[in-house]
Amino acid sequence: MTLFEALKFVHVFSAIIWMGGSIIGIVIMLRVRKADPAHRLGFYRDMAFIGERVVGPASLLVLIFGLWMVFERPAFAFGDTWVLIGLIGIAISGAVGGAYLGPKVKTIAEKLEKGENADSLIATITRVVLIDLVLLLVVVWTMIAKPGA
Repeated sequence: MTLFEALKFVHVFSAIIWMGGSIIGIVIMLRVRKADPAHRLGFYRDMAFIGERVVGPASLLVLIFGLWMVFERPAFAFGDTWVLIGLIGIAISGAVGGAYLGPKVKTIAEKLEKGENADSLIATITRVVLIDLVLLLVVVWTMIAKPGA
């Protein structure tokens, strides 16, 4: 296996973890909207953990290994349309995840622990996760189709 193949493997594997975490998160998020408070609390605690320790690090690995591949492969350039779209998508999604979704998921868990209503925040975060997932799908499509290449 060449260095480039190893970089690509880690990049793609990390993207699978990131996308998989996002997809399963939204599926369960939609399922637990009307579940009993204990079930919802457990879900949001788990999502905070998974976001912080699985999905977040996977997104960072996607970025690191994607950048490394561009440095490693002379045929790739940071000015390529598909690379720019990927970098912009990763930056937006990573910022939304780290600066908004992570803290809001923790806030939901805290509200549910106190017996408070978190329905409006749950509805908002569900919409944000759906939009983020669409953005990630665009990035994945871009990485496969490589428009402008």
